[in-house]
Amino acid sequence: MIETDSIKIIYSKENDEFKVVKGTVNLGYTGVYNTCNIQLGSPNISLKKIFEPDKEDDYYTKTYSPLKDYLRADMTNDEIAKGLSDFYNSRIKDINKHQTALNQLFLIYILYEHCFTNFPFWEECSDYVITDNMPDCDESDIEDEIYSDETVNIVYKVFDDIYKRPNNGKVDNSTPAEDIYRKYFPMFNLNKFLSDIEGEYLTFKDANISFQCSGKGQALEIACGAYAQITADNSFYDWHNH
Repeated sequence: MIETDSIKIIYSKENDEFKVVKGTVNLGYTGVYNTCNIQLGSPNISLKKIFEPDKEDDYYTKTYSPLKDYLRADMTNDEIAKGLSDFYNSRIKDINKHQTALNQLFLIYILYEHCFTNFPFWEECSDYVITDNMPDCDESDIEDEIYSDETVNIVYKVFDDIYKRPNNGKVDNSTPAEDIYRKYFPMFNLNKFLSDIEGEYLTFKDANISFQCSGKGQALEIACGAYAQITADNSFYDWHNH
């Protein structure tokens, strides 16, 4: 099991900025991140956005207001650094609590892209092909067999059901993405693919935690700069890949 380590943020007087100096975060299927690839999206924290917002709309509620439990408007920079450390450690703890759902969310995004593009992984990523489980048909019919109407419709339905749905325990979010992979794509070596995912960087900005991961070897054809912001309710925002 990969060891994790609490996040520590300090204020650097020399550079007049906040920075992450310690931490190891395991985000399940989307990789492991440590001090060298964990960063703050904004090294200069604006308390005004938190405590004197222009308007308290839905964006403010999701993005800034969660920090109010950890920061005060009159804090010193060292106190802010401690408050930010506590906040992001709490966020990571909550994400890990719902890691299974977030793992499935990552997979359903990957599956959706496969189906949307009819991605020929059996040609582009032979390292992940279980030959014995390939369709028994003419080569010209393989694409139609793998991306049958039934398979594509199931993937699209599950994706639509969980798109932007929170992963905070308040709703039932048992997304069966892994089950779909194993049932409808038995020729794809999912275990090997997941073992080849590597975290590239993790960014803390306000209440959002953004990850970017890629695959090594042929997995890079499937996950190449896969990015999303994990919002305060643990839904994905601004997903993109490749």
